[in-house]
Amino acid sequence: MPDGATVVFTSAKTGSNVDTLRKYILHRAYPSQFKFTEPPQLVDHNSLFIPSGYDSFDLVNQSLVGSQARWPTDKPFEKIVPAPTEDADESATLLASDIRVDAHEQWLMKLEKAAGVGLEELQKQSIEASKKAEQAAVARRAAADRRKREEKDVSSKHLQNFFNNLLSRPEKTRSSRSMSDKKVRYLSALLFQTSSRSRC
Repeated sequence: MPDGATVVFTSAKTGSNVDTLRKYILHRAYPSQFKFTEPPQLVDHNSLFIPSGYDSFDLVNQSLVGSQARWPTDKPFEKIVPAPTEDADESATLLASDIRVDAHEQWLMKLEKAAGVGLEELQKQSIEASKKAEQAAVARRAAADRRKREEKDVSSKHLQNFFNNLLSRPEKTRSSRSMSDKKVRYLSALLFQTSSRSRC
């Protein structure tokens, strides 16, 4: 409480309190030019806004009514949240001394080489894919040509059979006509004979 902290829950996804936070930051940076008149929002936890100076021990105690404390009230804050140790600062400096950074030019050359390796691999894959596509197209064309030749052979065989049948049919019809003519003559002769006998 002595630090005067502000609590704001914001969500870029839903847009809650984003505008309120912007107005509050402008007010805190330039209090005379940007007045802030937004009331605190304590009810909805998805749009929580508690400005600095609003909270007091009475309000904190009132908000804790009906809830269980997560720590004993008689335990000092330093025991609940320990202060950072100086060992952490020493380990950070040790880690920083172990880090080796390349010069800008060297770093760019390494980056270019790494990109070139990936580019070569990508080009190889692209060439292989185009070769496969070309082979597939050649195979499709060859299969289509083969089918056309087979269809031509089949159609020429059919045409040959058709014309052979046409050429052979007139002989059959002539012979059948001559047979039927003979039968008609024979039957007419028989009829003539029987009719002449019956007259006699």
